[in-house]
Amino acid sequence: MQIMQIEEVLQAVKDGRESPARAYGSIQALRADADRYERDLIRMLRWDAQGNVKHTWGQVAKLVNAQLGSRQAAHIRWGRLKAPGRGQSKSGPS
Repeated sequence: MQIMQIEEVLQAVKDGRESPARAYGSIQALRADADRYERDLIRMLRWDAQGNVKHTWGQVAKLVNAQLGSRQAAHIRWGRLKAPGRGQSKSGPS
């Protein structure tokens, strides 16, 4: 589902042509897809194709922070990645 489709679904709900519950389900499915894509992109920043570490979690967080508009959102999302003990393993994704 793309943004235009979301807007069309929301308009259909407003017009009574679509169930709010079904529209909610469609948006939840889109959110799940976005989460998977984001996870895969983060993994590409962290590890190369052979599973070797390219960047520490702190570096990944900084790279992604540059793309985020909100410091608070970045802190909430990436603060845990910079926690002590993260990134000490040399293994690839599990």
